[in-house]
Amino acid sequence: METIVQKLEYIAKQGTCSKKKVGCLVVGPAGDEIVTAANGRPGASRCADGHCYRCEASQEFVHGRDHDLCSCLHAEQAAITQAARKGIRLEGATLYSTYQPCLTCLKLIVGAGLVGVRFIEPWIIPTVVEVPNLANDYHSLIELMPAGMSPINRD
Repeated sequence: METIVQKLEYIAKQGTCSKKKVGCLVVGPAGDEIVTAANGRPGASRCADGHCYRCEASQEFVHGRDHDLCSCLHAEQAAITQAARKGIRLEGATLYSTYQPCLTCLKLIVGAGLVGVRFIEPWIIPTVVEVPNLANDYHSLIELMPAGMSPINRD
């Protein structure tokens, strides 16, 4: 039987981002798989084909910054927009991901009414001089989800 980690790793392989392949799965309150998504540029063109400057020149950008300059959707963003396009409610669901959501994705997850997040690889909250309380802001969003956020046990 396929584990959640195996499913997520399979979904991530479908990602088209040239920096990092991330996959996510949203599971409803009854345990049903609602939506899956991988990261990458929306539409037919692919980031991996040079259609995203931020990914192409990633060495020029600091970790966790300037996501607004990237034309790729994170896997979490892709899942939420896919559900919206299909008229699927995510309220009460849990998101599973190969990578811990960034601040932008976490805001969308909380705003969409998901109750929890489980992840495989942790995201390092960037140090941002202009926003010294960024980690506090991040953790305050996690507190808004009844089931919180925690790593997936690989055992």
